Amino acid sequence: MRCIYVFVVLAVAASPALLGQQSAEQQLQQISALEQQGKFNDVPAAVSQLIQSNTLGQDQLGRANLMLGIANQQRGDFMRAQSEYEQAIRMLSSNQAYRRDYAAVLDNLARLYLDLGNAEIALSMEKKILAVYGALRDHAAIARSYATLADLELNQGHSRKGKRYLSRALHEAKLACDLDEDFLATVSSTQAWLAQMDGNTGAAISGYARAVSLWTKQHGERHMLTGWGYMLLGKSYAQAGRQDLALETMRKGLSILSQTIGSNNPKYVASEIAYAQALDKSGAHAEAVHLKDTAEKDLADFYRNECVDCRVSVAAFQ
Repeated sequence: MRCIYVFVVLAVAASPALLGQQSAEQQLQQISALEQQGKFNDVPAAVSQLIQSNTLGQDQLGRANLMLGIANQQRGDFMRAQSEYEQAIRMLSSNQAYRRDYAAVLDNLARLYLDLGNAEIALSMEKKILAVYGALRDHAAIARSYATLADLELNQGHSRKGKRYLSRALHEAKLACDLDEDFLATVSSTQAWLAQMDGNTGAAISGYARAVSLWTKQHGERHMLTGWGYMLLGKSYAQAGRQDLALETMRKGLSILSQTIGSNNPKYVASEIAYAQALDKSGAHAEAVHLKDTAEKDLADFYRNECVDCRVSVAAFQ
């Protein structure tokens, strides 16, 4: 299928109100670029300043709160992220014209529930999101949603369902025009995960290596996704018995994660536990036990403070 791109040029009268609206939109795009670069610590102040300017329309306020939610989720402030996602939902759910942004908020909220250990809620929400994208006939968004569902099912140990959703994602991708390296990296990572579950370590290493290459191309070396990719690749090396390469790769991933999301983050702490397991296999038992015990305590403290399972957004299910 050929993709047809339509470029529309709008002639706008230079009224102060319209110029202010245009400036606000440009600022939102600049803040979105910060997120794409993984500069999550720079986002909250920029968004707060823009909100306080009182130049945003309702849909823009919804998107601004979405950006705040994404940034705080990646920074490990899950309770604040959930509150910001809920605010975005309230702003975007009342108007059909905002359905695409509304679905994007739900998508990120579903990922938050997964990070909090609520995989079943995340699955339920992602299916609702898929229905929204289906109604919009947005093939790229449908493909991404199917890929997310594949990962959610694999997270539950359901390899057959995961394969089925991944197949649907690839089918929709053939009909889409605007899928980037992030999507291709997600697909490659999911294929590697499936190979790892089947005991095919060679295919797993190849898939994760390709995912890292794609994430690096899209975001550069200093990005959370790149760091996480190195951790997954290192884990596949460890499974293949290549301990020296596993440790080297995982140390690189930990360094990137430390620089981008910080050590007080569940993704970083989970990565430390994976690194400790690789250390143990390499023979460094005492170091591995100390690191694993410390990391597991940090992870338990984090989830205790973030109040896992204490509340679920009602707005998300309306």
